[in-house]
Amino acid sequence: MMDGSVMRKSTGLKHTASAGSAGRSNGNSSHSIRYPYFALCVDNHGCEGSLLTWKVYRVVRPQPNDGPKDVRVVDEEGEDYLYSSTQFVPIQLPLKVRRAMATAK
Repeated sequence: MMDGSVMRKSTGLKHTASAGSAGRSNGNSSHSIRYPYFALCVDNHGCEGSLLTWKVYRVVRPQPNDGPKDVRVVDEEGEDYLYSSTQFVPIQLPLKVRRAMATAK
């Protein structure tokens, strides 16, 4: 029992500088996304020739007409193409790996 104790709300993630902000999000957090970032493909259904399941892909900045639930990914053909965000899970990579992958062709 936790009489008088305070439960932590943290999930173990490091607090960021914006964590203390008094502002509220309007639901459009795309301005806070830093590109490129990396995502793991978890579903290549219908795109078997362009995506490999369980491979990490570079996600690049969307174009103005891209849908809000889509991500622009540099695929197996080496071109950025629009895919459903449900096919990917964003991942955090060590800085050294991010730098190497961001410059890889």
